[in-house]
Amino acid sequence: MTNLICLIFIWISVSFGYYLILYELKYIKGDLYLNGIVSSLSEIAADVAAGVLIAYVGIKRVLQLSYIISFIGMLSLIIYSRNGDNVYILAIIVLG
Repeated sequence: MTNLICLIFIWISVSFGYYLILYELKYIKGDLYLNGIVSSLSEIAADVAAGVLIAYVGIKRVLQLSYIISFIGMLSLIIYSRNGDNVYILAIIVLG
């Protein structure tokens, strides 16, 4: 039951983050299609890097690291968002 609850929590957070990134992509300056291509390429690079990290470190540590990075990124987006000045932070988060 604990594993099922953990799996549901991870699935909800990952799917929410995935669709939120696509939603926030329209606020980044530039061509929407080019931004989508760059976002997809960074996602492929992140998938490959995650696979390598899982092989060496283990899935538990990789998940912990990804949640810490996500928390820091969202906290910086909340703290430094002032009247639309968060475009660069948002671009870093989308590509990250």
